[in-house]
Amino acid sequence: MYRQTSCQYQTLLLSTVVIFLLIIVAIQHEEISNKQKLPISTKSSNSSVVISAPLATHSSEAPGFPKKLWYKVGPQGVSDEAKRFRHHCLDINPGFEYEVLTDAFADEYLWKWFSHRPDILNTYFSLSIPILKADLLRYLILYAYGGVWFDLDVSCEDIPIDDWVLEEHRTANLVVGLEFDYDYQEDTAMYSQFASWTIMAKPRSPHLMQVINDILDELNEIARRNEVSIEGIELSMISDVVDITGPKRMTWGIIKSLKEILGRELDDRDVGELRSARLIHDVLILPGNAFAGTQNGFKKGKGKVFVNHHYAGTWKNKFGGEAEKGSEKEKEIEEERRIEQEMEERRIKEERIGQERIDQEQKDTEEQETEQKNENEQDKAAAEEKEEKETKQQAESEQEDKIEEKNDAEDAEDNEAKEKEESEPEKENL
Repeated sequence: MYRQTSCQYQTLLLSTVVIFLLIIVAIQHEEISNKQKLPISTKSSNSSVVISAPLATHSSEAPGFPKKLWYKVGPQGVSDEAKRFRHHCLDINPGFEYEVLTDAFADEYLWKWFSHRPDILNTYFSLSIPILKADLLRYLILYAYGGVWFDLDVSCEDIPIDDWVLEEHRTANLVVGLEFDYDYQEDTAMYSQFASWTIMAKPRSPHLMQVINDILDELNEIARRNEVSIEGIELSMISDVVDITGPKRMTWGIIKSLKEILGRELDDRDVGELRSARLIHDVLILPGNAFAGTQNGFKKGKGKVFVNHHYAGTWKNKFGGEAEKGSEKEKEIEEERRIEQEMEERRIKEERIGQERIDQEQKDTEEQETEQKNENEQDKAAAEEKEEKETKQQAESEQEDKIEEKNDAEDAEDNEAKEKEESEPEKENL
């Protein structure tokens, strides 16, 4: 009886273990199946492109800036020019990953990272104006994951991203560049503005969360004022996008956050007229040339150029432009761009000619100085040679005089001795 009970117990225990193992295998199989459903990350020799669902962890570079470039594509896709821009950025930044966010992947990231903030999700998914969503998305992505945000129409210059932040600024958690750089005005308003087409951040920047919260408040106020829902907000209800979700709103939010942390006011004296990067608390502000050289005229003394913004306006409509394709408005815009481009090319040409003239004048001056120096050295050598020759001649003359004096003295002694000898016989005769 005891043996039978023991066998039954062992059988029951074995069955339980088998069932438990089957459950574990089923769970693992389900996880593998889910992973296989997600797009795959592929790597090239220098960089990797990630077209995938949200990642569970941040980059291994923490607490540094994650080595990841973020882009957002619209319905029109990515142009060949934008691809060239991106490829060059990756070529000069080996080890960086990039991700081109589609609407679907962007939505998935936000559901994953902001499930604890239904106000953010409700606002984002209710917005019907693409540019408002695109602006809000960049702040949300950088807050959650960090890295570098690039608009598709931004190209990198030849300075690697790792060199953007100097060693003494490594405590920075957010890096922005001046788009508009203004002197301080007595009316205390801040006129300087940061560019939003390129932003670099570490995860969980409180300044970006300030920007996000301010955008939510502003959108709710617009909806309340116009007696509509967030979904009902139209462009006609907005004075200017840059004030609502764009670079001006970002600038205000960052400055507001810094004011609260530092406990003092900030104005253009703090962020304007920069000739080198300035760290305010943990926000690194780059001078005008860094992200907005075109706007700042590539002025000398305004720092190095890190990126260029080409104003393709890929967010503004399905054609990638600022107006309906083929419309008179689009033609006007294209003509304005053509004129601006010609003026910019003329300015660059004049600047190059001016620089060549300066270089030639400097070269001529250096040649004249070298020629004059050679002439002076030749004159000096000739004078030294002449002086040496005269000194030698004088020494020889003095030597000859001494020899002559010596000979004269010897002759005088000989004559005196001779006269003495001749006078002695005469004395004897006497």
